[in-house]
Amino acid sequence: MKKLILMLLLLFSSLHINAETNRQIIDRGNQNQKDVFDKYFKNTADRYQKNNEVLKSAYSELLYGLLDKNKSINEKEMKRLKGNRKSQFKKMYENYMLYTSIQTETARGLLNSFLQEKGDIQSYMFVNTYNLFESFDLNMNTFLEGEKDISTIEPNVRTIIDYFYFSGDEKSKEDYMEMSNEDMGRIVKKEFAELNKNLDQRIISGTERERKEGKTVKSNLERLEKVYDSYDRSFEAYIDSSNLSLADKDSIKKIVKYENIANLRFFRQSLELIEEGESGGKK
Repeated sequence: MKKLILMLLLLFSSLHINAETNRQIIDRGNQNQKDVFDKYFKNTADRYQKNNEVLKSAYSELLYGLLDKNKSINEKEMKRLKGNRKSQFKKMYENYMLYTSIQTETARGLLNSFLQEKGDIQSYMFVNTYNLFESFDLNMNTFLEGEKDISTIEPNVRTIIDYFYFSGDEKSKEDYMEMSNEDMGRIVKKEFAELNKNLDQRIISGTERERKEGKTVKSNLERLEKVYDSYDRSFEAYIDSSNLSLADKDSIKKIVKYENIANLRFFRQSLELIEEGESGGKK
């Protein structure tokens, strides 16, 4: 009996040690970015010379690495899950992949048409896509670790709030931590409306080319809102299929909404006109 108890304690300790936090995922990603850029840019001075081909190679390696990680998560969950939970996860992952496809297409059209700093489009696209891919890893880690140990949910959600927090937000990080899933959903709708309003203003005041391309961007934005809604609903259904408490489910379900708010504000920032004489771009 003592031997059995000891074995169980060792197993529990092993599981606890192997648990990964969102902070660790983010830190590992930051280190990986540094390592990749060090590989492609041999010295610091090279990084300030915009060699688009070298940048493309570095960005591609980083993004494909994240994509492979997400595919690995999908494969593991499809093997692990059974019945309804497997179906819920499969639908959620398919909707996530469609959402990322439409979101990146919308981002590319918006940036090509309206971003003033044309030389930075590649970097803007990288940041946007990196965040989309990394967020899936963070969301799944929050949920999967939360199923094992509910005490990990609050700090992992807090890490996401802190990581994607938008500078200048009228709401504090704590406001978002305390906010309900439903209230977060209302902010998402407001952000889509604000983005459409900002886009209309740029189209009206823009060149003939911007007015023409702006119609396509608006059409893509409408499509994006629909596929986002599908992804969000399927993510909620997947979380609801677990045995977590209602409060813990609510905490996890709202992170997809919070990440989308950050993405939409990134789009709105990209539409801003830079006053003559400004330097350094946007922050």
